Amino acid sequence: MTLYIGTGSKCTPKEYLDSFYKLGNLMASLGWTLRNGFNYEADRAFYKGCLLADGSADIISIKDIELSECAAIEERYPLLKTIETIQRKKRASLYYQLLGRNLDRKADVLVCWAKPHKKDHEFEILLYLAQVENIPVVNAAKCHSDHDKIMDRIEAAIGQKV
Repeated sequence: MTLYIGTGSKCTPKEYLDSFYKLGNLMASLGWTLRNGFNYEADRAFYKGCLLADGSADIISIKDIELSECAAIEERYPLLKTIETIQRKKRASLYYQLLGRNLDRKADVLVCWAKPHKKDHEFEILLYLAQVENIPVVNAAKCHSDHDKIMDRIEAAIGQKV
């Protein structure tokens, strides 16, 4: 199974959503599994595209995470223990998106829209963790909503044609 994270911050510009919808559809038609938290419009755009192609999606919502589940992640990343409960669950959701619900299935690539922003600390953490876990990142914010450029970067990141 080839797995990608398709997500974007709450500040993702609307012009990227169509590309994410198309990308969700294409990746599903190629047999890739989508993983995201279904939190913001970008997540939903990937998901809707995935559904259109009868694709497979692994949705890891913060609503489904119990605080007790954070223990395994906190062993790996002790800093998580030091933050308030809702933030711990939000961060756990990000870890699960990257590493899988049992922390045993890393994503093959992270496709996102993220720019440094005071309100989007979660995405800074997501990008950092992807780097730590050696997960290739395609940040569409650097592609200026050019769908072909996003696809080129995905192909370069995974080392194969999509």
